[in-house]
Amino acid sequence: MQKRMGYFIWSIALIMIVSTVLLYPYFPSRIAMHWNIQGEKDGFASPAVLFLFPFLLVGLDSTMVYALHSDRKQNKHQVFEKVYDRMRFVFLLMILFAYLFIVIDSFYPTTFHIQTSILCLMGVVCIIIGNVMPQFQRNKWMGFRTPWTSKDDIIWRKTHRIAGFIWFFSGIVLCAASFLKPNSAIWIMVVLISIMILVPIGYSYQLYRKRKEFFK
Repeated sequence: MQKRMGYFIWSIALIMIVSTVLLYPYFPSRIAMHWNIQGEKDGFASPAVLFLFPFLLVGLDSTMVYALHSDRKQNKHQVFEKVYDRMRFVFLLMILFAYLFIVIDSFYPTTFHIQTSILCLMGVVCIIIGNVMPQFQRNKWMGFRTPWTSKDDIIWRKTHRIAGFIWFFSGIVLCAASFLKPNSAIWIMVVLISIMILVPIGYSYQLYRKRKEFFK
């Protein structure tokens, strides 16, 4: 599975490079690269910047492969490869989305709304991560690595089970919020991100205190 995912990601990177080369003569001299909170374009660059996306994709994927091999050397996580592959797919999804959004916007500026598109992407990413988070085993690369989860497998497992539930349903809410007015959607996003981060951390600390008192 790991090699197949690698071939797939490298193929996507190659397609991005070839597509950019073929489309390059037709791009405007400056393309939008950044949008403000109101969805207005406020940052532009040369189309040459699109060549960075496939290299960023390959670089991030190589980092994930290195992380997997690093864990494997410590004789851990023999069944953790599928989780790594899913996280590799998440990186692919985000970078490919950014690349396609910029390319399409360069030729058809009114096709997609930036806020709706990004919040939908965030929602999908949260749903995917939330779905696999309960399968995270204790490692040094991914997950909620608090001082309490990093030292106890039970705290780690319970924390990531509740975190997966929170992330999954937060992703669904983010997808729905993407169709609201910008100000409302942004506030919902801020609240959800706070919950997604703070609740699992607080929960892991409470588990640690309970276990500490139990073993006194």
